[in-house]
Amino acid sequence: MTLTEITNRKAAVRAQLEELIVLSGTRAFSTDETARFNDLKAEAESLTALQDRYAILETLDRKPTTPTIPTITPRPTAPTKASLWAAVDSFLRNPSVPMAVDTPLQIQQSPIDSGLAASVPTEILGEAISLCGAIDLPSALGVRDFPRSSTSPLVIPFELDSAAVVTKAESASLTESGPGEYGSITLGGVCFDSLIKVSREALANVAFPLAQSVMRSIAIGQIAQQNAAFMSALKAACQANSDTFVDAQSGSDDLHSVLVKLIAGLDPLYGEGTFLLNPDDFASIADARPTSGDGHPLLDVSAGRILGKKYVLSSDADRCYYGAWGLGAYRSQTPLSMQTLLELYSASRQIGFKGSQWVDFAFAAETTAQKQPVVFCSLNDAGS
Repeated sequence: MTLTEITNRKAAVRAQLEELIVLSGTRAFSTDETARFNDLKAEAESLTALQDRYAILETLDRKPTTPTIPTITPRPTAPTKASLWAAVDSFLRNPSVPMAVDTPLQIQQSPIDSGLAASVPTEILGEAISLCGAIDLPSALGVRDFPRSSTSPLVIPFELDSAAVVTKAESASLTESGPGEYGSITLGGVCFDSLIKVSREALANVAFPLAQSVMRSIAIGQIAQQNAAFMSALKAACQANSDTFVDAQSGSDDLHSVLVKLIAGLDPLYGEGTFLLNPDDFASIADARPTSGDGHPLLDVSAGRILGKKYVLSSDADRCYYGAWGLGAYRSQTPLSMQTLLELYSASRQIGFKGSQWVDFAFAAETTAQKQPVVFCSLNDAGS
């Protein structure tokens, strides 16, 4: 390959790049266009490097215009050891020569020489690592979900009390109706909304997939905010219903007695329940033991159980709950809508990423049923 061929090829690549930019206009590149753009850019950079190298070769091939006459420099006299030590000593004692500077090494920016900076390339990982993840708390507890495609209120009917049953003689028969008690709660909804604006330059130039990271951030934010809303609604519903409160004698009992009372406070008809508690309360349980008996730990780490019951931790919880969550808590949810707004913020050269979801929570504690499937207490000061 000659320098002329390299130059012609470089011009052709530049023309293809220019054509690609003109065709795309102000819109964002598609996936194929982005890949083609990166390939052409890499080829152009490679051809530029070759062009510089081949230019050196062609310079060597040219005939010199003037003859080069080598000169012989006389060999300098070797310095003595004494003079070397004296020079080093003078250098170290010279106050005008700093031994260190306050400015650290900075790659790809001043004050380091630009040539040196370019010789130390940096790379960016092709993904963003999330440190702000969140679990979907209602799903972890087994809350009963009602997925919906609309925002129309959803009414949930409840059987609050069974039919009246009386004893009669063989020849007698009931003449009066004795129906059970019925009630209902309504799931409406609140719109959880989030919006992130990103400049077109950032989307084009950031090394990791920024759009993917932004969309994930919106989804995680939705989960975290809805977890907090779920816990707030749960606390309000339970504190408003005295049938859900298990009195632990204002903290005079040990942890073993409190947790046993909480388990016993759930009517056996609901079966086995699941604990919901704060990580700080969980830490206080971790090494707690009954004050009597064999002193067996309350927490079985290997089985992931407290007193043989499953548990879920949430930093949004400030009470200890226990119950059958599929009967005691309900969630109404529309699909999470994710939108990319290309035109709305185009005047400021930005693209919007929007997430919206209509969600509501309801609880059996909001009914008048005397037997509640979720009960609660406080491990520090019960009922506070």
